Amino acid sequence: MFEVMFFKNGNTAHLKDGKQVPELQESWFSLYIKFLEEKGIDPLDGIYKLPAGSAKVFKTESGYNWSITRE
Repeated sequence: MFEVMFFKNGNTAHLKDGKQVPELQESWFSLYIKFLEEKGIDPLDGIYKLPAGSAKVFKTESGYNWSITRE
C-alpha cells in the first residue's frame, strides 16, 4: 500500500512502506501548470491563489516553477 500527502503549498509526497518515492512526487500545482500549457494557455499570465498565499509562476530551463507570497 502507498500513501500520498497533499500540502497546502502545492507539493505532494508519495510514500511506499514509509519511505519517500521521489520519482512519483509531482506537485498538483505543477500538473495544473502543464495542463494549462497543453490547452494553449500561457501559465505566466495567471493569478494563482493557494491556501498558503498567492503563487507567482516563472519559467526555468527545465520548465516552470513558482514561489509563494504570503498575503
